[in-house]
Amino acid sequence: CSKSRQIKNINFEIPNILMACRKKSQAIKDTLKTLKKYKYCYDIINNIKCLLGKDNITEMAYHPICTVREHSTNLHNPNSNFELKKGDLILLDIGCKYNGYCSDITRTFPYSGKFTKEQSLIYNIVLKVNKYVIKNLKEGINFGKLENDSLKLLYLELEKLGLFLKKIDDENKMINLAEKFMTHSISHMVGIEVHDCGDINSLKEGMVITVEPGIYFNKKLKSDKTINQKELNKYFNIGGIRIEDTVLITKNGSKI
Repeated sequence: CSKSRQIKNINFEIPNILMACRKKSQAIKDTLKTLKKYKYCYDIINNIKCLLGKDNITEMAYHPICTVREHSTNLHNPNSNFELKKGDLILLDIGCKYNGYCSDITRTFPYSGKFTKEQSLIYNIVLKVNKYVIKNLKEGINFGKLENDSLKLLYLELEKLGLFLKKIDDENKMINLAEKFMTHSISHMVGIEVHDCGDINSLKEGMVITVEPGIYFNKKLKSDKTINQKELNKYFNIGGIRIEDTVLITKNGSKI
C-alpha cells in the first residue's frame, strides 16, 4: 500500500490533487471577500461548501475545522458553532475531494480584516517557518532533519519575543521548547486519503505532502516554568495560528 501510493501519477493523480487545491483555494478567497457578513464559524464553512457545490464538488476531504480564540488550540475541534467577535483570529482548516483526491489547506486570518500587533508577530513567525520548509523541500532530503531545523527556527523566533525565561544553545532542548508551542508534526502525505500512507522521512519526486507549522497558546503553557508568563500574557488570547499548504515534491525543489 505505502509503496504503490506514495508516488503520485503525473498524468492523473497530481492533476486531480491540483484541481482539488485550486477549487478549494478559490472558495476560500471568495469567502474572505464577504467575511464580515458571517456571524458564526459555521457560516464560513457553509459558504465554502456552497461555492464548491456550484462546481459540482460535494465531497469534503475531512470534517472542516473553523475555530476562534482558545478553541483553536484544539487541533481537530469538531465544533464550528462559535460566534465571531471583534478582534478574533479565525483558523480555517478545510479540504475537498476532486475525482477522489484530497486537498488540505489551512489559513488563519483576522475577522476584522486587520491583524493586531501581537497577532501579526506570531502569524509572521508561522509564515516564516512555512516558507523555510517549502524552500528546502526536494527529492532526497531527510525530512526528519528538516522538521527539526524548522523547530529550531521556531524556537529562535519565539526566543526573540522573550517567551522563554532562559536562552539556550542545546539543539535538543531548543526543539523540545518549540514543541510546547507547536503540538503536532509539520507534515503528512496527501492522496486519496487526507492522511495518506507512505514514508515521509525520505522525500521522493512525485510525493504530495502538507507543510503546516503552527503556534498554539494552550492552557498548559500557563503553568510551564520555562515560559516567561509576563510575555506569554501578551499573546495568550490569540489562541492558535496555523498555515498549511499542499506541496508536490519535485526533483530539484517543490511546488505548492
